[in-house]
Amino acid sequence: PLDRKQTWKQAIALSDSISEKHCTNPVDWFTGGNSNVSQGWQSLDDIKYIGPKIASWLLRDLSLMRDYSDGSGGRALRLQPKANRSWYWKLPEECQALFVPVDARVHDGAKWCGIGGVLKRYGTNKIQLDPDLHVEAATQIVRWARKNAYDPRDLDIYWYLMGSGKGK
Repeated sequence: PLDRKQTWKQAIALSDSISEKHCTNPVDWFTGGNSNVSQGWQSLDDIKYIGPKIASWLLRDLSLMRDYSDGSGGRALRLQPKANRSWYWKLPEECQALFVPVDARVHDGAKWCGIGGVLKRYGTNKIQLDPDLHVEAATQIVRWARKNAYDPRDLDIYWYLMGSGKGK
């Protein structure tokens, strides 16, 4: 369908722009090489049919690649054999939250752990449709995860897997 083709074309244009204009690879650029993680998240959210949850999902997966990147920001992603998450831990909570997609399983897992606020007040659909609510909910997850010595991205994946039955 035409709409999906437009989404694909927008995504390709964004990726090409990052590589050509900024002379870097998308993994490093989206995860902080552009020095503005929120700008990267917003550029994904602005693509038709992406939305806040998918923007965060893409960033989360790119961030796991960045853990194994040397972070040099060249046009080609250069990998190293051991993960280094220090770049992620240096980000402020609000930026870390952009790497935490809130879907129904994550929402349920967070509530089960006693994380309240936006997660308690609103359902998953409302949070997923509103970028500000999504970031606020994800920030609450990040605060809880950091307080309990978890990587919020790992916790997000864990809740998803357990909620989907794939983690048993």
